[in-house]
Amino acid sequence: MLSLKSNHALSREALGGIWKGLSFPPWSLPIVLLIIAILGFGLFIPWLGFYWDDWPSIWFLHILGPQGFREVFASDRLKLPFIMGSSLLIAGLIEFIPKALPWLIIIGALTGLAVGQKLYNANIYRLDWNSQKEFFRQLTWRAPGLASGTVIMSARLPLRYFSDNSLTAPLNWIYGSADSAQDLTYLFYDIQARRGNQPTDLNTDFSIDFRYRSMLFQGSSDRVLVVSYNPPGCLKLVDPVIDAENPTLPKPVDRAYHLSDLSLVDSSAGHRDLPQSIFGEEPLPDWCYYFERADLARQNGYWDQVAGLADRALALNTTLYPFNAPELIPYVEGYPHTGQWDKALAVSTQAIKTARNVKSMLCQTWLRIEERTPSSPDRDMSIDVIKNELKCAGW
Repeated sequence: MLSLKSNHALSREALGGIWKGLSFPPWSLPIVLLIIAILGFGLFIPWLGFYWDDWPSIWFLHILGPQGFREVFASDRLKLPFIMGSSLLIAGLIEFIPKALPWLIIIGALTGLAVGQKLYNANIYRLDWNSQKEFFRQLTWRAPGLASGTVIMSARLPLRYFSDNSLTAPLNWIYGSADSAQDLTYLFYDIQARRGNQPTDLNTDFSIDFRYRSMLFQGSSDRVLVVSYNPPGCLKLVDPVIDAENPTLPKPVDRAYHLSDLSLVDSSAGHRDLPQSIFGEEPLPDWCYYFERADLARQNGYWDQVAGLADRALALNTTLYPFNAPELIPYVEGYPHTGQWDKALAVSTQAIKTARNVKSMLCQTWLRIEERTPSSPDRDMSIDVIKNELKCAGW
């Protein structure tokens, strides 16, 4: 026992001697802090994007230039200049703490925990940025252009680090023009944040006036596009006719679906390229790409396009979840208009197997098909099959 104690004492003395013998020049401290910062913040930099105030900041700079950028923030963030000084003060105070081996171990452990937490948070931000990019990609696939004064209204988006203020910036960047730099041409409106979970005053006649820093948006409820987005489901521009029975619309959105006006979508704008320096390269067409393009073609009555996109989408053999079931509706409606009744029946069956609660939506779709297609043996037989399979009320 005495030998163990003496060995332990000798080890402590040896470590203490090593610690006392170490000498760190003053310039090494910034290098250590830089290494810690890189470990904590820098490893995910290539995969991080823009969040909250990042979007408005870069958009203001892009649109207004350095002079306008200064004016935008002239009356805001008054305490920001103190951050650097307070950081230097805290770092100086740490120098007065007695340095011993236990202190070094504690500081090392705390530093390791801090770096690990920052890596964890950075990964969450990386995933959220991927969701933001996917949201805007799908929006531009579905809506190549938007009429001036459009309000994008939504709620419960799968984004953690955003506000409708911040998403208004990229919305104007993507769809706006340079000659509208002094005012907001488009507005992103979060129903839940502005009206609560159970909005009761979303009538069809109210103004939407909004000032964001030095810019003003003036709009009204008759220029609204309602958007629903809940991955693994695709982004959905809500159609008041088709989506009246959509079971996947979140509660605040289903209170506003009647406001959605698809005529605000400018189909003639052609494919809209997102800034590659921010959003990266366009991905290969996937399930949601074909759905968005098919839904746009359905809106315009281009049934041959709908059927062709349906063939390509279904050929992917993508695993579908209940949230994807309403995405089959454009294909169900497109195939009959091109005489492919067997495919329409097959897709209808697939939709029911994917989610039983899409039945009402399918019933309304087949009622429209019956009203808008001429009678033929294949058509009449297919409608009889659907009537027996769905047993729609009142049909």
